[in-house]
Amino acid sequence: MEIFIKDGLFFRKIIAAIRELSQSAEFKFTTRGIMVQCMDMSHICVIDIYQPIDINLTDPISLGIDLTHFNDILKLSKNSAVLLKWTQNHDKLHINVSESNKLIEFDMNLKDKIEQDKVEITELQYDFYVFINTQEFQKCMKDLSTFGDRCTILINTNVTFIVTGAAGTVRITLDDADIESEPESEIRLTFNMKYLILFAKAGITEQIVLKLGSGTPLCCEYNFENNGFVKFFLGPMAEFEEDTTVENTVEENS
Repeated sequence: MEIFIKDGLFFRKIIAAIRELSQSAEFKFTTRGIMVQCMDMSHICVIDIYQPIDINLTDPISLGIDLTHFNDILKLSKNSAVLLKWTQNHDKLHINVSESNKLIEFDMNLKDKIEQDKVEITELQYDFYVFINTQEFQKCMKDLSTFGDRCTILINTNVTFIVTGAAGTVRITLDDADIESEPESEIRLTFNMKYLILFAKAGITEQIVLKLGSGTPLCCEYNFENNGFVKFFLGPMAEFEEDTTVENTVEENS
Protein backbone atom coordinates (compact mmCIF):
# COMPACT_ATOMS: atom_id res chain seq x y z
CA MET A 1 0.00 0.00 0.00
CA GLU A 2 1.22 3.50 -0.76
CA ILE A 3 0.22 7.12 -0.12
CA PHE A 4 1.28 10.06 -2.26
CA ILE A 5 1.57 13.38 -0.41
CA LYS A 6 1.83 16.15 -2.98
CA ASP A 7 2.71 19.02 -0.61
CA GLY A 8 5.77 17.59 1.12
CA LEU A 9 6.73 20.91 2.71
CA PHE A 10 3.34 21.31 4.40
CA PHE A 11 3.39 17.71 5.66
CA ARG A 12 6.90 18.29 7.04
CA LYS A 13 5.63 21.32 8.99
CA ILE A 14 2.99 19.18 10.66
CA ILE A 15 5.46 16.47 11.67
CA ALA A 16 8.01 19.03 12.91
CA ALA A 17 5.33 20.66 15.07
CA ILE A 18 4.37 17.49 16.95
CA ARG A 19 8.00 16.30 17.08
CA GLU A 20 8.63 19.13 19.57
CA LEU A 21 6.09 17.59 21.94
CA SER A 22 6.21 13.81 21.50
CA GLN A 23 8.85 11.25 20.55
CA SER A 24 6.45 8.88 18.81
CA ALA A 25 2.81 8.64 17.76
CA GLU A 26 0.33 6.28 16.19
CA PHE A 27 -0.69 7.34 12.68
CA LYS A 28 -4.07 6.08 11.50
CA PHE A 29 -4.56 5.88 7.73
CA THR A 30 -8.16 5.66 6.48
CA THR A 31 -10.07 6.44 3.29
CA ARG A 32 -10.64 9.94 4.75
CA GLY A 33 -6.94 10.68 5.26
CA ILE A 34 -4.32 10.70 8.02
CA MET A 35 -5.27 11.06 11.70
CA VAL A 36 -3.07 11.38 14.78
CA GLN A 37 -4.20 11.78 18.40
CA CYS A 38 -1.66 11.70 21.20
CA MET A 39 -0.41 13.39 24.38
CA ASP A 40 2.94 15.03 24.92
CA MET A 41 5.61 13.25 26.95
CA SER A 42 4.63 15.05 30.18
CA HIS A 43 0.90 14.44 29.73
CA ILE A 44 0.27 18.19 29.82
CA CYS A 45 -1.20 18.74 26.36
CA VAL A 46 -3.14 16.79 23.75
CA ILE A 47 -2.45 16.84 20.00
CA ASP A 48 -5.17 16.20 17.41
CA ILE A 49 -4.36 16.10 13.68
CA TYR A 50 -6.44 15.42 10.60
CA GLN A 51 -4.97 15.75 7.10
CA PRO A 52 -7.41 14.88 4.31
CA ILE A 53 -5.77 12.74 1.63
CA ASP A 54 -7.40 10.32 -0.80
CA ILE A 55 -6.21 6.87 0.25
CA ASN A 56 -7.37 3.66 -1.41
CA LEU A 57 -7.78 1.41 1.62
CA THR A 58 -10.12 -1.47 2.40
CA ASP A 59 -9.57 -1.24 6.16
CA PRO A 60 -7.94 1.44 8.35
CA ILE A 61 -4.26 0.86 9.16
CA SER A 62 -2.39 2.16 12.22
CA LEU A 63 1.39 2.57 12.21
CA GLY A 64 3.63 3.43 15.18
CA ILE A 65 6.10 6.05 13.95
CA ASP A 66 9.20 7.46 15.63
CA LEU A 67 8.73 11.20 15.13
CA THR A 68 12.40 12.10 15.55
CA HIS A 69 13.52 9.83 12.74
CA PHE A 70 10.50 10.68 10.59
CA ASN A 71 11.19 14.40 10.96
CA ASP A 72 14.88 13.96 10.09
CA ILE A 73 13.95 12.08 6.91
CA LEU A 74 11.31 14.59 5.83
CA LYS A 75 13.83 17.43 6.20
CA LEU A 76 15.39 16.06 3.03
CA SER A 77 12.15 16.58 1.10
CA LYS A 78 12.25 20.41 1.00
CA ASN A 79 9.33 21.26 -1.33
CA SER A 80 9.13 17.85 -2.95
CA ALA A 81 6.26 15.39 -2.86
CA VAL A 82 6.56 12.41 -0.54
CA LEU A 83 5.58 8.82 -1.25
CA LEU A 84 4.91 6.54 1.73
CA LYS A 85 4.75 2.76 1.47
CA TRP A 86 4.57 0.12 4.16
CA THR A 87 5.27 -3.58 4.16
CA GLN A 88 2.53 -6.17 4.50
CA ASN A 89 3.48 -7.01 8.09
CA HIS A 90 3.69 -3.27 8.96
CA ASP A 91 7.23 -3.40 10.33
CA LYS A 92 8.83 -0.89 7.93
CA LEU A 93 7.81 2.40 6.31
CA HIS A 94 9.38 3.15 2.93
CA ILE A 95 9.75 6.89 2.28
CA ASN A 96 10.42 8.06 -1.25
CA VAL A 97 11.35 11.67 -2.11
CA SER A 98 11.91 12.64 -5.76
CA GLU A 99 14.03 15.71 -6.45
CA SER A 100 14.67 17.12 -9.91
CA ASN A 101 18.02 15.38 -10.20
CA LYS A 102 17.92 12.65 -7.56
CA LEU A 103 15.82 10.08 -5.75
CA ILE A 104 15.97 9.75 -1.96
CA GLU A 105 14.73 6.50 -0.40
CA PHE A 106 14.59 5.48 3.23
CA ASP A 107 13.31 2.35 4.95
CA MET A 108 12.35 3.29 8.50
CA ASN A 109 11.64 0.73 11.19
CA LEU A 110 8.16 1.03 12.66
CA LYS A 111 7.28 0.60 16.31
CA ASP A 112 5.35 -2.49 17.40
CA LYS A 113 3.64 -0.59 20.23
CA ILE A 114 3.46 3.05 21.16
CA GLU A 115 4.04 3.38 24.91
CA GLN A 116 1.62 6.21 25.59
CA ASP A 117 -2.01 6.71 26.54
CA LYS A 118 -4.53 6.86 23.75
CA VAL A 119 -7.04 9.68 23.93
CA GLU A 120 -10.58 10.25 22.81
CA ILE A 121 -11.26 13.90 22.10
CA THR A 122 -14.78 15.13 22.71
CA GLU A 123 -16.45 18.21 21.23
CA LEU A 124 -15.98 21.20 23.54
CA GLN A 125 -17.90 24.44 23.87
CA TYR A 126 -15.93 27.71 23.92
CA ASP A 127 -16.88 31.28 24.85
CA PHE A 128 -14.17 32.96 22.78
CA TYR A 129 -12.63 32.41 19.35
CA VAL A 130 -9.57 34.61 18.76
CA PHE A 131 -8.09 34.76 15.25
CA ILE A 132 -4.47 35.95 15.20
CA ASN A 133 -1.80 36.23 12.54
CA THR A 134 0.63 33.41 13.26
CA GLN A 135 3.79 35.49 12.92
CA GLU A 136 2.37 38.09 15.29
CA PHE A 137 1.48 35.39 17.82
CA GLN A 138 4.97 33.89 17.51
CA LYS A 139 6.63 37.24 18.19
CA CYS A 140 4.30 37.98 21.09
CA MET A 141 5.09 34.67 22.81
CA LYS A 142 8.83 35.02 22.16
CA ASP A 143 8.90 38.54 23.61
CA LEU A 144 6.91 37.56 26.72
CA SER A 145 8.94 34.42 27.44
CA THR A 146 11.83 36.61 28.62
CA PHE A 147 9.82 37.77 31.63
CA GLY A 148 8.28 34.60 33.08
CA ASP A 149 7.04 31.07 32.53
CA ARG A 150 3.29 31.63 33.06
CA CYS A 151 1.15 33.59 30.61
CA THR A 152 -2.30 34.95 31.46
CA ILE A 153 -4.69 35.49 28.55
CA LEU A 154 -7.28 38.22 29.19
CA ILE A 155 -10.05 38.64 26.64
CA ASN A 156 -12.79 41.25 26.53
CA THR A 157 -12.99 43.65 23.59
CA ASN A 158 -9.28 42.93 22.91
CA VAL A 159 -6.91 40.11 23.73
CA THR A 160 -4.10 40.83 26.21
CA PHE A 161 -1.22 38.53 27.15
CA ILE A 162 0.20 39.15 30.64
CA VAL A 163 3.39 37.75 32.19
CA THR A 164 4.65 38.47 35.69
CA GLY A 165 8.20 37.68 36.76
CA ALA A 166 11.07 38.93 38.88
CA ALA A 167 11.36 42.11 36.82
CA GLY A 168 7.67 42.96 37.12
CA THR A 169 4.60 42.60 34.90
CA VAL A 170 4.46 43.03 31.13
CA ARG A 171 1.28 43.23 29.03
CA ILE A 172 0.90 42.97 25.28
CA THR A 173 -2.50 43.84 23.79
CA LEU A 174 -3.27 42.91 20.20
CA ASP A 175 -5.73 45.46 18.85
CA ASP A 176 -6.04 43.81 15.46
CA ALA A 177 -6.96 40.31 16.68
CA ASP A 178 -10.38 39.21 15.48
CA ILE A 179 -12.49 38.05 18.46
CA GLU A 180 -15.76 36.17 18.33
CA SER A 181 -17.42 35.97 21.76
CA GLU A 182 -20.60 36.01 23.78
CA PRO A 183 -21.95 39.54 24.39
CA GLU A 184 -20.59 41.34 27.50
CA SER A 185 -18.34 38.41 28.37
CA GLU A 186 -14.74 38.35 29.65
CA ILE A 187 -12.29 35.63 30.51
CA ARG A 188 -8.90 35.44 32.23
CA LEU A 189 -6.91 32.19 32.22
CA THR A 190 -3.24 31.35 32.86
CA PHE A 191 -1.19 28.82 30.89
CA ASN A 192 2.29 27.33 30.80
CA MET A 193 4.39 29.63 28.60
CA LYS A 194 6.58 26.79 27.32
CA TYR A 195 3.63 25.16 25.58
CA LEU A 196 2.27 28.40 24.14
CA ILE A 197 5.68 29.00 22.57
CA LEU A 198 5.69 25.51 21.02
CA PHE A 199 2.14 25.93 19.67
CA ALA A 200 3.11 29.28 18.15
CA LYS A 201 6.38 27.92 16.77
CA ALA A 202 4.49 25.29 14.76
CA GLY A 203 3.51 28.01 12.27
CA ILE A 204 1.57 25.58 10.11
CA THR A 205 -0.72 28.19 8.54
CA GLU A 206 -0.76 31.99 8.35
CA GLN A 207 -3.48 32.22 11.00
CA ILE A 208 -3.93 30.55 14.37
CA VAL A 209 -7.21 30.32 16.28
CA LEU A 210 -7.25 30.42 20.09
CA LYS A 211 -10.40 28.92 21.61
CA LEU A 212 -11.05 29.64 25.29
CA GLY A 213 -13.84 29.01 27.77
CA SER A 214 -14.40 28.56 31.50
CA GLY A 215 -13.84 24.96 32.56
CA THR A 216 -12.32 23.88 29.24
CA PRO A 217 -8.73 23.57 28.04
CA LEU A 218 -7.30 26.12 25.65
CA CYS A 219 -7.38 24.98 22.04
CA CYS A 220 -4.76 26.39 19.67
CA GLU A 221 -5.91 25.45 16.20
CA TYR A 222 -4.46 25.64 12.70
CA ASN A 223 -7.04 25.07 9.94
CA PHE A 224 -6.22 24.26 6.33
CA GLU A 225 -7.93 23.16 3.15
CA ASN A 226 -10.56 20.40 2.97
CA ASN A 227 -11.36 20.77 6.70
CA GLY A 228 -7.92 19.60 7.78
CA PHE A 229 -6.52 20.79 11.09
CA VAL A 230 -3.83 20.58 13.75
CA LYS A 231 -5.13 21.25 17.28
CA PHE A 232 -3.22 21.59 20.54
CA PHE A 233 -5.16 21.36 23.83
CA LEU A 234 -3.72 22.75 27.07
CA GLY A 235 -5.31 22.92 30.51
CA PRO A 236 -5.16 26.19 32.49
CA MET A 237 -2.89 26.64 35.51
CA ALA A 238 -4.30 27.42 38.95
CA GLU A 239 -2.82 30.48 40.68
CA PHE A 240 -0.73 28.53 43.22
CA GLU A 241 -0.58 25.10 41.58
CA GLU A 242 1.49 23.33 38.99
CA ASP A 243 0.19 22.61 35.50
CA THR A 244 -3.21 20.97 35.22
CA THR A 245 -3.63 18.33 32.57
CA VAL A 246 -6.51 18.09 30.14
CA GLU A 247 -7.50 14.63 31.35
CA ASN A 248 -10.75 15.81 32.95
CA THR A 249 -12.11 17.11 29.66
CA VAL A 250 -10.29 14.89 27.21
CA GLU A 251 -11.10 11.32 28.18
CA GLU A 252 -8.25 8.79 28.19
CA ASN A 253 -8.64 5.21 27.06
CA SER A 254 -5.90 2.88 28.17
